[in-house]
Amino acid sequence: MGNVTLNFLVAALVCILGVFYIFEVNNMATKGYQIKTLENQMGDLKKENEKLKIQEAELKSMYNIEEKTKELNMVAPKDVSYLNLPGDVAMK
Repeated sequence: MGNVTLNFLVAALVCILGVFYIFEVNNMATKGYQIKTLENQMGDLKKENEKLKIQEAELKSMYNIEEKTKELNMVAPKDVSYLNLPGDVAMK
């Protein structure tokens, strides 16, 4: 092999490795951006989940239920009677 051929092969190898390096750096930067975007979405979803838990607790509150019954023109029961069954009754 001649000296020129060896220099050409070394230069070609350096160019190929340089292109591969640039490709990998670009790929890693793209993945990092995607990860950051997903982390931001995850934070937003956690905040939304907390808001929904608070809203759930508010909607389940006795005060809210009483207000809804008034809005829907429901009346409170006056005479409540319970059914007594003989023996043991299983409860869930």
